[in-house]
Amino acid sequence: MAGFSRLLVLIVVVLEAFDYSSPDTARWLFALVPQHVFHSPTHRCPMPFIWNIVTCHFFDSSILKSALLVPVCFLFALRLEELWGAFTLAQYLGFSLSLSGCCGLLCRIALFAATANAKDFFTPVRGTAGLLTALAVGMAHAFPLTDVEIFGVKLPRAIKFRLKSMPMTVVLSAICGGVVSPAAFADAPFAVGAIFFAWLHIRYMMAFPAAGVLGDHSRDWQFNQLLPWICAWPVKVLGKLLKFVVSMCGSCFEIREGAAAAPLYSSLSVSGGARKEVRVVKGFAYDARRTKALAYLDQNIADLSGKSSAWEPSALEMV
Repeated sequence: MAGFSRLLVLIVVVLEAFDYSSPDTARWLFALVPQHVFHSPTHRCPMPFIWNIVTCHFFDSSILKSALLVPVCFLFALRLEELWGAFTLAQYLGFSLSLSGCCGLLCRIALFAATANAKDFFTPVRGTAGLLTALAVGMAHAFPLTDVEIFGVKLPRAIKFRLKSMPMTVVLSAICGGVVSPAAFADAPFAVGAIFFAWLHIRYMMAFPAAGVLGDHSRDWQFNQLLPWICAWPVKVLGKLLKFVVSMCGSCFEIREGAAAAPLYSSLSVSGGARKEVRVVKGFAYDARRTKALAYLDQNIADLSGKSSAWEPSALEMV
């Protein structure tokens, strides 16, 4: 059941050991070097080292930092694999890490353009902060109200926080570490990119079979929910403004004047013959999280009563 999680940790351990035993070769092959992404450093391999965008997330510049973060990554991956399955988790990490690696690449190019220092274009960058952030976003979606524990021990009340706050905690820690020690925390841009692209994948691309939908478009999973309260409102206003501009351009969805006749609600039959009204709105306003919770609740009631569930997720029709 935990095959993918173990494979993930095995890759991290192997790359860490390779980096420790032969650092120049490991960083030359697997770390993110901007020049290698655009131009192959050797004539034996004419293709640029584009795999560096992903492999740079699986080993770190500091053994101590890796020893602290890798066990947490394994625990998070284990829980998510049990909930989502190996294939869904692999898709999620592939999308999140690839685009967060591109974000780190753009940051290195911007640094090179600002400083005109050629060393920035050839310096290898690697780190597990992006991997931890992507897994933390998945945990924040799956278990948002669960308190963070360290080896089963709850944190003191003064510093206690929930898994919903874990992604931003990792990002802020990486940014602060980058300010204090830029060499040890050069992977801070990976964390910044991972928190957005991991959220984006769950929001619009991840399949939820229990709810029969693609993506979680509920209000509980807006991007501003992952941010501190001081940043949440500006991001929410910016998002609404961007959505308004896109809708005016007609890029994503149409605005119809005479669409008032279309029903906004759909009825579902649940156990016991009762009827429940669930809001089913077109486009991005569909509350997938609520429907998924109804499915789980109905299944639990059916298990307790010893009867098969009368509610079918496929019975929900988008209107």
